Amino acid sequence: MVSLILLEKDPFVRGDISDVVENYFSDLILVSKSDLAEFAETLCETSAKKIAMISGTCEEIKEFFSSQKPNKTTSFIVLNDSTSLEFPSDYSIVKISKPFTNDTLANGIKTAISFLHSDR
Repeated sequence: MVSLILLEKDPFVRGDISDVVENYFSDLILVSKSDLAEFAETLCETSAKKIAMISGTCEEIKEFFSSQKPNKTTSFIVLNDSTSLEFPSDYSIVKISKPFTNDTLANGIKTAISFLHSDR
């Protein structure tokens, strides 16, 4: 079973993401956090395959990734409208611009799931 661990401060966006997960991916376990420290802690405590979906400012996202190491059990989705965010190629990252459509989000989640099942 794959978990999707979400960091999103906006309750309306969290609701939209929850709806997409519920309607398209009923087998995913959704865990929502609104605090970066809680989000990072939950990622560390979850040993199973997971998708980490993070939304925030460029600074928050950079801060988060400065403390993370790429691994085979986590793929990432970054929700941000900046084109200046760059990540090392050893991370499995899907970038989705805000605002997003349900289809764009669903396709991003599908890609993140495929990363978890690949030999990356």
